[in-house]
Amino acid sequence: MTLSRHVTAVALCGIMVAACVAFVVAAGAAPAPADAAGTAAAARLLTGTADWRHARQVVADLKARPPKTPLVVMFGTSTTRESTITDASWSKAIGRAAGTPVTAYNLGSTNQTFTQGRKLVRHLPEVPAVVLIGIDVVRFVAAPSDAAVTLPAPGPPPAGYDQHRYSVRRILGAAKKQALVRDWVKRRYPVFLKNFKHNLAELRLLIEECRARGLHPVLIEAPRNTAAIKSAFNRALRKYRTSCRGLAAKYGIPYIDFVSACRFKNQEFYDVWHVVEPGRRKWQPRLSAHAARLLRRYGMVPET
Repeated sequence: MTLSRHVTAVALCGIMVAACVAFVVAAGAAPAPADAAGTAAAARLLTGTADWRHARQVVADLKARPPKTPLVVMFGTSTTRESTITDASWSKAIGRAAGTPVTAYNLGSTNQTFTQGRKLVRHLPEVPAVVLIGIDVVRFVAAPSDAAVTLPAPGPPPAGYDQHRYSVRRILGAAKKQALVRDWVKRRYPVFLKNFKHNLAELRLLIEECRARGLHPVLIEAPRNTAAIKSAFNRALRKYRTSCRGLAAKYGIPYIDFVSACRFKNQEFYDVWHVVEPGRRKWQPRLSAHAARLLRRYGMVPET
């Protein structure tokens, strides 16, 4: 092969790889980081993030082997994923509050959409379950996407899976967090407005899918760093909260918000969305208590 032909072939390969990554990002996945790990991250995007694969694996196993204990599952983005300590400790905490063993799974994953949640709900076992649907401003930014959701073969999730990407060992400084807030208002808020109606409609379909399958959907506010955000997101918060409360009233389902009650500190977040260890220790007990009350409300555990 001549040098000119070799250069042309290499260039064409580069264009094809870039096109594949651009397609995945356009479909709603997070963009690849612009650093030395960028190539590996781009490759992972083509097969899905580890947390999304984990969510699909858990649902596949639940479908094949429905639990004999009351079931609680929680959908949401990485904000939701980071909010609990582990599924085992969360299950035990709900069980202690409910007075009976409980099976609980945090199925939050990176940029998870209401559409993806709805498609996972279709595969949940036909047993009574509480379905916690995490809501925040990020969930209403997603562009329309209707990709198929397929399940892997049944089996336990990989033992090495770690739901946490963020730790108190490394958090962003106050100035960087403020920059993230300003950037979201400038760049993402217009996208929030553009895609709001679509995502609200998808949330409504998710609620209806749960109810059609005999499940108990519950809207729950995900954690957010109120110390860093202050009033910057107020317009977005008012918009989605008003609509979500309207959906909750229409379908007679709970709308739960204990973000303010947690009194989060800035240092309990990696950024403005993701709690680290101290934040999780505040969040999980309150979440568990609410889950136990919901199980009693729906007659899934004995009254105490």
